[in-house]
Amino acid sequence: MKRALSTIMSTMLITIMSYGQDIQYAQYYAAPLYLNPALAGVSDGSRLIFNYRSQWASLPSAFTSSSVSYDINLYNVNSGVGVVMNYDKAGSGGLRTITFGGVYSYDLQVRRNLSIRAGVGLWYNQRNIDWSKLQFNDQLVSGNETSYESAYDMEDTRYFDIPLGIIMYGEWYWVGYSIYHVNTPNYSLVGMESMLDPRHTVHAGVRMVTKMSRNNQVEQSLFFSANYKAQNKWDQFDIGAYYFMDPVFIGLWYRGLPGLKSYESGYSNQDAVVLMGGVKVKKLKFIYSYDITTSDLWQNTGGSHEISVTLEHYKKRTKRKRRLRLKCPDF
Repeated sequence: MKRALSTIMSTMLITIMSYGQDIQYAQYYAAPLYLNPALAGVSDGSRLIFNYRSQWASLPSAFTSSSVSYDINLYNVNSGVGVVMNYDKAGSGGLRTITFGGVYSYDLQVRRNLSIRAGVGLWYNQRNIDWSKLQFNDQLVSGNETSYESAYDMEDTRYFDIPLGIIMYGEWYWVGYSIYHVNTPNYSLVGMESMLDPRHTVHAGVRMVTKMSRNNQVEQSLFFSANYKAQNKWDQFDIGAYYFMDPVFIGLWYRGLPGLKSYESGYSNQDAVVLMGGVKVKKLKFIYSYDITTSDLWQNTGGSHEISVTLEHYKKRTKRKRRLRLKCPDF
């Protein structure tokens, strides 16, 4: 009976932990290959990006996520390629997901001031859990450090993932759509069928240059952007703006859908206000943001911290290959 109870409780626990969302970055444009594979190679050369997020830092086992990506613009073939690695650790059970993969994008200039860029990727994922951090029924009774009743002896779960994306842009605006987990892979940790739901993302923005230098470099500009994400019944909407006054970034965002959707009666769909600041020094950009929780969790979460570091290498284009450039936000 104890063995059966332990198995049932463990299965429920793993099922709850398995039904999770993807990494959610507040600085979504600072993780371009994770936002949309069509953004691979949109810079004037190559770039190396590091992202780190600590979610709800005051909780005993905070959720932490990190990403490293590298992409390059292949001007001669109107393409971009990139590689990305993500690491995500969630909860007291040490649920870990490691992702590694590549992306390819192709840019089609429709008119002088209008281009469409499409992208595709192939990612390999490894998912596991630290069983030593879980406590089973027999451990509660006996006080032993290890469980003798648990029937689980699982290996890592491995699966491939396919992301797709497209973005349309002009001189001062962009609108994009991406879908991840197109192949809905099975990511169960206990040998059952648990399909990973597709993640849909719609993002858009406008850029307003307020001051140019004598050598035609942007000294001051204002960006407005929005990002909507949906996965299964869960969704999230970010909207905000930031101002760039060389070399400083300052921004403010809001995340939530209050009044439009609530998951339970009496609970409004609101999450956080995001404060952002950073600096750009030549080829290096450093951005820090802090999520101020606005839901009922605010007293215990301690907010969320996020940083991004971008190192760019610029390559001068020849006149023959000069094309419309996607002027995405620089954070």
